[in-house]
Amino acid sequence: MVTVRHLLDGKEQVLWSVEPDDPVLKVIQLMATHHVGALPVLRGSELLGIVSERDYARKVALLGRSATDTPVQQIMSSPVITVTPQTSLNECMQLVTEHRVRHLPVVENGRVIGMISIGDLVRPLSMSSSTRSRIWSATYAPAEGARQSSAISSPGKSSAVKPKFLRSRMRVG
Repeated sequence: MVTVRHLLDGKEQVLWSVEPDDPVLKVIQLMATHHVGALPVLRGSELLGIVSERDYARKVALLGRSATDTPVQQIMSSPVITVTPQTSLNECMQLVTEHRVRHLPVVENGRVIGMISIGDLVRPLSMSSSTRSRIWSATYAPAEGARQSSAISSPGKSSAVKPKFLRSRMRVG
């Protein structure tokens, strides 16, 4: 099973963060400089919230507020949906889908040790088919002793069932 730990091992080990009293302008500058879409809001090592480009757009820009005069704590999202290094990719996909979030702080022993984004979760889809197959089979292989679903497709037929997060909502026509 592929876990958050596997994703973190393949990422740069730098965690950028802001404090609750920092001005929103500092957040926007940090996100732009480091090419990230969200930052954890910490007081010391305590996770208080998360602030994203979406928070800025909806709670500052659209309301005509000043990024210089607005503190992060007024626009951050809290409480925060978090994961651990042992969380599976499937569980992460369910969380981002259910809670409509794009970033998940990774917490271990009460400390934020990293961040994963929806991009990190879908990146395996763009890998070579052999690499993707190895990752997907490790992630979605039935647990030992579990019954195989009868919805598995036969050769030449398309599968009738896809994992919930892969179902498309595209309209044709």
